[in-house]
Amino acid sequence: MDRTPAGRLSGILAPFAVAILLATPTAANPIVVNPGVSAAAMVANLVNAASGITVVPGSETYVGAPLASGLFTGGTGILPFDAGVALTTGRESNIPGPNNRSNTTFSNGTAADPNLDAVARAVLNLGPAVNLHSGDAALLSFQFTSTLPAVSFQYVFGSEEYNEFVNTQFNDVFAFFLNGVNIAVLPNTDPPVVITVNSVHTGKNDAYFFNNISGARNIQYDGLVGVTIPLFATGNVNPGVNTIVLGIEDVGDLTFDSGVMLAANSFTATTPPEVVPTVPEPGTWLFVGSGLAVAVRRKWLALPCRARNSSCTPRRGAWA
Repeated sequence: MDRTPAGRLSGILAPFAVAILLATPTAANPIVVNPGVSAAAMVANLVNAASGITVVPGSETYVGAPLASGLFTGGTGILPFDAGVALTTGRESNIPGPNNRSNTTFSNGTAADPNLDAVARAVLNLGPAVNLHSGDAALLSFQFTSTLPAVSFQYVFGSEEYNEFVNTQFNDVFAFFLNGVNIAVLPNTDPPVVITVNSVHTGKNDAYFFNNISGARNIQYDGLVGVTIPLFATGNVNPGVNTIVLGIEDVGDLTFDSGVMLAANSFTATTPPEVVPTVPEPGTWLFVGSGLAVAVRRKWLALPCRARNSSCTPRRGAWA
């Protein structure tokens, strides 16, 4: 689809009209945003004071447009959590509903991020010579220590790229780089499925997707990931100081806003992801009954949970 101003106008009038016709009153009040706060304030909102996480003082850093990030409240009935931190490719003030536009856009003019670009190239299967037309990056980072060998936090991704630009190059990306490893992935996937517009939508991994084109949720984004099944980013940490970078950027062009919302006080220390033991691997079990001993070699064929979260349950397996 043409993303020139004229092309965008013709492309979004039809879904915009449908959104108006289908929109129903929402019970929840609009989300209230507080943009432009400091990196330290955002990190303090995200990290639970009694979580086992200690933030390294002065390590909090934000790179991006001030109005692209901030705090919010009033998420009850819209998101799985009431308050938290928001990072967007446009303006945080564009998050609150009603969903009365299907092309909400603000370009900050900020640069792209090389690590986010690498994520985008991987999911789009594009080489380094291809121009991603990326930018509007917003990144919050900090260093911390943990009393337990893993961390976890809850989040929701939303985008105006839904549903018109699914499976196109207009595929805004976000990532949570924990010591360089992106943990913003769907649970129980091997290899891990990075969450983007192209990887989670009505036709793919739809259990995690909520189509908001009707405005049923009082938020501006046309599609949401992580409201039907809560999502938690979980990853192992080092014994000493660790670094996490939370980021999002436009890909394909600098229009149609996307955002990631992180639950307040949800960044906590936790135990490592639960693993279903694969025993024997393979091994010899000796069954003894009525004086009869039988040696059996069997292997448990089941994939373990990859992450500790509410949607993560061990997959039912079988002996072979």
